[in-house]
Amino acid sequence: MIDDKVRSIVSSLSSAHGKEFFSTIVQALAKAIEADHTYVATLSPNYSEATTIAYAAGPDLTDNFSYSLKDTPCADVCNDSVCVYNGGAQNAYPNDQLLVDMGIDAYVGTPLTDSKGQVMGILVALYAESIENVQSAEALFLLFSGLIAGELERRQSQRQLNIHQTMIDALGEGVLLTNERVEILYANPAFSRISGYSLEEALGKSPGSLLKSGLHDREFYDAMWADLNTKGTWSGEILNRKKSGETYTEWLMLHRFTEPESGKSHYMAIFHDISDLKQAQKQIRQREHYDLLTNIPNRQLLLDRIEQQRLLMDRQHTKAALLCISLDNFRDINTTLGHNVGDLLLQKIARRLGQHTRQSDTLARIGGDEFALLMPILDDMVNAETVALHILDAINAPFLISDHVIEITASIGIAICPDDAHSSLDLINKADQAADHAKHSGKNCFHFFTHELQQRSHRKLLLKNALGKALHKRELNVFFQPIVNIASGEVEKCEALIRWQLDGEFVSPEEFIPIAEEFRLARSLGRFVLEESCRLIQRLDSLQLQPVTIAVNRSIAEFPDDGNQYHDWLGIIKEEGVEHQRISFEITESILAPENRSFAEYLYRLKEAGCSISLDDFGTGYSSLSYLRNFPVDYLKIDRSFVADLESDNDALTLVSTIIAMSKALGIRTIAEGVETEGQLSILKNMNCDLIQGYYFSRPLPGPDLLDYLKAHPRRANT
Repeated sequence: MIDDKVRSIVSSLSSAHGKEFFSTIVQALAKAIEADHTYVATLSPNYSEATTIAYAAGPDLTDNFSYSLKDTPCADVCNDSVCVYNGGAQNAYPNDQLLVDMGIDAYVGTPLTDSKGQVMGILVALYAESIENVQSAEALFLLFSGLIAGELERRQSQRQLNIHQTMIDALGEGVLLTNERVEILYANPAFSRISGYSLEEALGKSPGSLLKSGLHDREFYDAMWADLNTKGTWSGEILNRKKSGETYTEWLMLHRFTEPESGKSHYMAIFHDISDLKQAQKQIRQREHYDLLTNIPNRQLLLDRIEQQRLLMDRQHTKAALLCISLDNFRDINTTLGHNVGDLLLQKIARRLGQHTRQSDTLARIGGDEFALLMPILDDMVNAETVALHILDAINAPFLISDHVIEITASIGIAICPDDAHSSLDLINKADQAADHAKHSGKNCFHFFTHELQQRSHRKLLLKNALGKALHKRELNVFFQPIVNIASGEVEKCEALIRWQLDGEFVSPEEFIPIAEEFRLARSLGRFVLEESCRLIQRLDSLQLQPVTIAVNRSIAEFPDDGNQYHDWLGIIKEEGVEHQRISFEITESILAPENRSFAEYLYRLKEAGCSISLDDFGTGYSSLSYLRNFPVDYLKIDRSFVADLESDNDALTLVSTIIAMSKALGIRTIAEGVETEGQLSILKNMNCDLIQGYYFSRPLPGPDLLDYLKAHPRRANT
């Protein structure tokens, strides 16, 4: 009888294919043993849950399901033991709800073990009533459990292989597998994408016959194979060739392993194309050492070259010169013509300078508008001087850019190594100091570094640091010089003038104000003066003295970058509780330059708020009165240099009288600076000048002294 059942099951399996195996054998077993429920289930890793992969309710296949193994007979089966209950199954496992829900009374279960003896699944039959032939059912389960387990292990192994295959196929790295004769057995899709060879083209070929570039010598490959055969692994960069003939750089990892069954060696190669990475690294090195705009060495590479040259000079007892080439007024070109034109100009200057350098020289861009030329193996000072003159001539020649003819000059500083400096940074600093001196000496010239320049540089740095501390601690003083109405003799205005003593020494404003502008301290300095001026006005008002307007100077360095700085000026006045009409802002003629047209908007906003605007030192810069029409100027201050010559120079008389007459025609009041004699006062009065300022009436006074002056001189009689 059992033989017939075996033949029936085997007959059913003979027609089963692929995925149908488990469904077929479960259905055949269910029919043979007449079970109410029959299934094959796999187990979770911790044996806590079972999931059916083929399930028959009676003779019919139905949906698979999962269930917990706790407190079930299946849990015992998982412990590698056959479990049979021919009745009383629910009593034996009262907490097994599945037995209750299915109305099960009898149970047969056997473990499915792999080739290592590990339980990986279970074969189960469930009966609503006692089993008529329990020995037959148990025998069939034992007979076919091995077949089922073998197929289950094969399927699981195939599943793992499929997962591994999918992973390898999905890799961005190329993978090759070869036999012991180094013939390709397998290649993943990334290999084809990188090399250009299809799997069919690669199978049976050696990787070297397809990919070798010919750029490595035999010693390279001998060393690679020696490592691979002795250590079992090798990795490194290698140049290979694609099917297209293109050479590329790849990172290659080789592994040798032994196939367990045959004991033969196999080789696996994992590689990826790092050409883009190598190119990126090259670009990074380029950015680190070369200027991106001009493609010449940058400051860092120049420092390296100076250091190399310094070591060479120590051995050869030679000298080198460093020329710092600072373009004059380059900012004006950016402002008027745009940064694009400025960039094109820098590129052309770099090319032109390159035509005046030797192969041993290093031309570098070390700042926005600064170049440097390192000249090693210097014969004498004349050599550096000659090159500097050639460079000045080269830069002076006009440049044609975007239909613009641009003329520009440069200031050159020259430092000699090792005479002036021994370190790379010090040499650059010394050349830069010399260039700065050349710029302040009139531009378009060169200057050698001297120790006097170094002392000036140290003095500048000392004052810069001390000025910053003095501003922070409010250790500066503001003096006030009266400005008198020439008709009434009454003090109408006062000019606020900053004064500074450092360690008991008076520091001239002509020295420290340019330093404040250069090192971005001008706005802090201007804020201090404005605050002190507002506080003086408060003291004047508290003493009920005659109201005067305080004139506060504003340099071009204090004007806004973003259009909102005027709010800061007005905000300070408001914070100090002073009316805007009591403050006048004095500006210099440089603000009238064409490139500063936008500043007119800020001045108009200040004037709309109630402040008045004075133009200082008129006649020394952009002296055309036509410029004044574009700016809201209330007062025009005639420069002291013209006033000083009124009594002795007819040209000065004509110039001052013309300025006063034209100012009145424009509705602008005039203030004469530097009035020191009664004769000057008389001339200015006859010219109908409105206000005068100078030692004739008063020197600049500290705040308390000004209060005393105003008390003593509420009005001044006309002379």
